[in-house]
Amino acid sequence: MIVMKYLIKDNVNSVIRLDKTEFKIKDKGKAVLNTHYVITIFNERGADNQLRYYTHYYKLNKVLDVSGNVYDKNGERIYKLSKKDIYDVSSSARSNDVTDSRIKIAEFDNKSFQFPYTIEFESSVETTNMMFYPSEYFYPSERLSTQEKTLIIETPNDFEFRYKEKKMPSTLNLVTEKNKKIYTWTIKNISASEYEIHTPDDFYPEIITAPKSFSVEGYEGDIESWKDIGKFIFKLNEGRDVLPEATKLKVAALVSKEKDTLKKIELLYQYLQNNTRYMSIQLGIGGWQTISAMDVAQTGYGDCKALSNYMKALLKEASV
Repeated sequence: MIVMKYLIKDNVNSVIRLDKTEFKIKDKGKAVLNTHYVITIFNERGADNQLRYYTHYYKLNKVLDVSGNVYDKNGERIYKLSKKDIYDVSSSARSNDVTDSRIKIAEFDNKSFQFPYTIEFESSVETTNMMFYPSEYFYPSERLSTQEKTLIIETPNDFEFRYKEKKMPSTLNLVTEKNKKIYTWTIKNISASEYEIHTPDDFYPEIITAPKSFSVEGYEGDIESWKDIGKFIFKLNEGRDVLPEATKLKVAALVSKEKDTLKKIELLYQYLQNNTRYMSIQLGIGGWQTISAMDVAQTGYGDCKALSNYMKALLKEASV
């Protein structure tokens, strides 16, 4: 039961009672992201943007659970989210991207709910994309106040990650247990106010978190420096600039009689333009790993990095 207690109610249409993000790290290759969101809605304007909740996933993420409830003004549950309230759509249905990114949308129908009422939404997603950790931004919203906003990072005892605090009014709460460490940042009672779009990014409190080392689909990397990131990207794309024999012969024929290097580049670039087309491809780790030059030559398409890699392979074959 959710009981109505003190709310920051002045000049608002709704109050976020709880906005909690919990990131439970198993190891450098796996974690579970749990979200818990509770909001009390006072009127139709408050309900306009609070009836749908989105859980994003793709090949490297697995949705473990999505659930929700609605409570009346006395804290009694009056509705439980069911399977028919949750639908699954592609996140790129209106674009030409080739992607495995999808969204589970949980939708609450407010027609039978009497104001004020409270929506509770929870989701749990297992991720094997450990290049990115959650961060929290404590920005105010117009006509929307927040009672409590919390970010929790749970790690094994010997695990290290990076974090940066910016203008936090409260300190980190670190609890060490037998097999784990729990890092907690909380801000309470954030009043509603108008967010000015040109306000500097560092004006409001933020917590930014990131890995020190990570693993994605068998590729391991470090993020201690830009050099480390460059090494990881190089490792992802190593050996992917090999051309098929037929393309090698075509390159040789194109540049065999040309001595000027710039003319060779122009001929190869024209060949690239005439024989390939752009297509955004974001499948799994493919957002960072280029499609091989072999595949681009055979299919005739690729995204930005794939076409760049293909052009590089053409130049390499021509000894440019």
